Amino acid sequence: MGIFNEIIGHESLTEREQSIRTFLIQYPEKLYNMTAHDLGEATYSSAAAVTRFCKKLGCRGYQDFRIQFLQDYREQRGDSSGRNDTGQIIDIGIDMPVLLREAVIYRQAVEKVIKENSPERINKAFDMIHAAGCLDFYAFDLNAHCAAYAVYQFMQCGKMAGVYVEPSQQIRSALEKRPGHLAVLISFTGNNTRMVDLAGILHANGTKTLCFVGNLASNLARLVEHILIVPTGEKSKGMLTEESVTLFTTAFKYLADVLIALEYEQNRERLREDFVRFQKMASNKIWQFDVSSKDMEMPE
Repeated sequence: MGIFNEIIGHESLTEREQSIRTFLIQYPEKLYNMTAHDLGEATYSSAAAVTRFCKKLGCRGYQDFRIQFLQDYREQRGDSSGRNDTGQIIDIGIDMPVLLREAVIYRQAVEKVIKENSPERINKAFDMIHAAGCLDFYAFDLNAHCAAYAVYQFMQCGKMAGVYVEPSQQIRSALEKRPGHLAVLISFTGNNTRMVDLAGILHANGTKTLCFVGNLASNLARLVEHILIVPTGEKSKGMLTEESVTLFTTAFKYLADVLIALEYEQNRERLREDFVRFQKMASNKIWQFDVSSKDMEMPE
């Protein structure tokens, strides 16, 4: 039995808890945007009373109850989209199960990427990537993992790519004039001083630049030829939250996957030919040891 039906059929409720139940039955959709305090005020009770009500129904707390209740409510309505009636996505709570929280973050990332990047913006970025002979990625810290992911995937679809993470390598690379190369910069805030300096060097050198950045009005965004907007979420007391970092990396990978898929489609026939050549090389044991060879025998 779902928690929605459990609420309706529960008998051992106090007067305040009955008030909470009545409100939930009459206005279930309002729970999308309500905290425990909000629900307490709406039912003339308190946040503590709401928490006791949730635990009486077998939940760990309000957030756990809220997730189960909204899931059950959506299923009864035949709606599994994770949205409320205003199109907003469920808030992420610290008590939300990990798998569900990651699914919600992924959905938010995709929705925000689509909202903030027009098809024209995506197509221009792809045109720059496809025209480039090689992609040079520049990133710091956690963004280096994003760059490594993109480099590997682009290489798989026939596009030469590399990543520069160590500062001295980044500067030396940026100073080199490399016709046909596209510099791809990744920055959460767009205001990292070292990244801004690199963009300045690349710009002065005439290198084409594409930036994945979370802030359209950042210093970095003003120095590059084209940008793709990567949603970042909110900071807490000036610090990056786990959810904001996950949102950024997830959104970046989604954007990268779209561009990688477009590049693959352009190179499909050539990649098939490359695969056939690779198979022939493998069958000739160019990269394999012949374990039957006498050279592989251990000395007595």
